[in-house]
Amino acid sequence: AMLGLEAEEGRTWHDFFLEQALDQMASVQAGLDAAKAEGFTYPASVQAQYDDSLASLEAAAAASNLSVDQYLQNSLGSSMTAKVYKTQLMRMLQYDAYSSAYSDSLTYTDDELETAYQADTNSYDRVSYESVSISGAAESTTDADGNEIEPTEEEEAAAKEAAKSTADEMLAAYQAGGDLEALAGEDYSYSSTESGTYSGNSVTEWLLDNARHAGDSTVLESDSTYYVVVFHDRYRDETPTIDVRHILIEPGDGELSEGDEGYEDEQAQLDADAKAQAEDILAQWQAGEATEDSFAALAMEYSSDGSKYDGGLYTRDYQGQMVTAFNDWCFDASRKTGDTDIVKTDYGYHVMYFVGEDMPCWQAQVYETLQDEDYNTWVEDLDADYTIEQHDFGMKFVG
Repeated sequence: AMLGLEAEEGRTWHDFFLEQALDQMASVQAGLDAAKAEGFTYPASVQAQYDDSLASLEAAAAASNLSVDQYLQNSLGSSMTAKVYKTQLMRMLQYDAYSSAYSDSLTYTDDELETAYQADTNSYDRVSYESVSISGAAESTTDADGNEIEPTEEEEAAAKEAAKSTADEMLAAYQAGGDLEALAGEDYSYSSTESGTYSGNSVTEWLLDNARHAGDSTVLESDSTYYVVVFHDRYRDETPTIDVRHILIEPGDGELSEGDEGYEDEQAQLDADAKAQAEDILAQWQAGEATEDSFAALAMEYSSDGSKYDGGLYTRDYQGQMVTAFNDWCFDASRKTGDTDIVKTDYGYHVMYFVGEDMPCWQAQVYETLQDEDYNTWVEDLDADYTIEQHDFGMKFVG
């Protein structure tokens, strides 16, 4: 139920995970066959990811005082070997590269994006509104022995009725000219939302109804909570998304534990070392070709972020998507193509390169939806003619 799966009589978790593995293997084989037929050239990032993954595996095994085979068998089962693992790792990385290249090749015209948007505006429009939530849940009590007593149906009904009455009174006071935040006071939860999105609950259903006008207000019920809601605006988000590259330098791991004498000094030194490395990398870039391509090459060499294999590139990021300092630098009104800097976040030091503005936020969302739909169709068609046969020949025959 937690995974949204329908239970089938006689079907075990072993059956489920085996089916998932076999389906994935069929997709990988279909993709690799298609890549070979097309003469697809795998990017250098495939080998870089492979080398990094094996280095991490070897380090983890060494830290556990185990051979790589022993470490893999402890983690993945007694039949796993380093040879099989390496083969399957490369296959998976190659499949990911090929499928990602297909996904990236999918493009859509402005007219196609507009048509898809108009077909489902609720999924893409934003709303600004105010709301106050008033809980109608009855509180449990305890008996003389400290045992919890669940509320009766009568108590639950009374609590909901009281919450509704409070919400109705607050709405009337607001409509008479009151300030909603002031009316909520410290007893109830007030929020002001500038960029709300559709979630399917009663509040967003009401907010995104085409009949809404600025200033509309009402009381809405959702489960055991009542909401006093005031609608301000519905709009299509035309804010440009941005493309940016970065190189993440994380502080190293210290030898001391928190609370140990000298711990704070050690952490400060590790932080200073990371900052110095970030500064050195930026200086190295500035002393070289100082191009976007040369920055991407440095990202591949130095960054500890997963985006390193794409040259540190993030595309179509929207306002508020990234951590605050990173986001604020990217969306600074003065930002222009080619800008560089060093930004500190909780993850470490980011050497930044601003690529430029991309399509509006609403277009990026529609684009992603169409891309996902077409990609999933492509995957289904790709392995439609592949059948799975299970034999008892051992792991060396996997794939």
